[in-house]
Amino acid sequence: MEFSNNFKVDLLNLDIHKDGFCKILLDLHKHYYSNSNLDSATASLYFDDVMRKNLGKFQVYVCIDSANDVVGFAACYESISFVELQIDKTIQLQLKELFVRQEYRSKGIGGLLMQKVLHEARLSGCYRVDWNVRDWNLKGINFYKKLGAKFVEDRLSMRIDLND
Repeated sequence: MEFSNNFKVDLLNLDIHKDGFCKILLDLHKHYYSNSNLDSATASLYFDDVMRKNLGKFQVYVCIDSANDVVGFAACYESISFVELQIDKTIQLQLKELFVRQEYRSKGIGGLLMQKVLHEARLSGCYRVDWNVRDWNLKGINFYKKLGAKFVEDRLSMRIDLND
């Protein structure tokens, strides 16, 4: 657990943080889909039906304020390289999501979460951390650049949508 001012970062505890985590998942959803009419009951059902079954694949860190509300989170998972073929370049960490609620941005929470992710990656023997960022997310891009992140010049994000 790491503290800064009135915020702490810890592993997500499904029993303690469910309501706050559902609330931030809904905020994340509405960040990407501003016209969404999903409500907290739907987010809670999704959490019970989907998230509980799949969260074991991830390390999820939550940032909690002094009122014990979830104000940000980072979700990541380890993978291995099939390309490097060097023992010291085997384990990679993939950052799946980093999100801070709108009213808590620019208060150091994203930095706290990234410090935790990077610390845990080093402890696990990871040699790098990778993630995607939307091209329209200029604040996020600038935040990551301030941390020392660089664009991977030789890669593009690809997708096949199986529901089409």
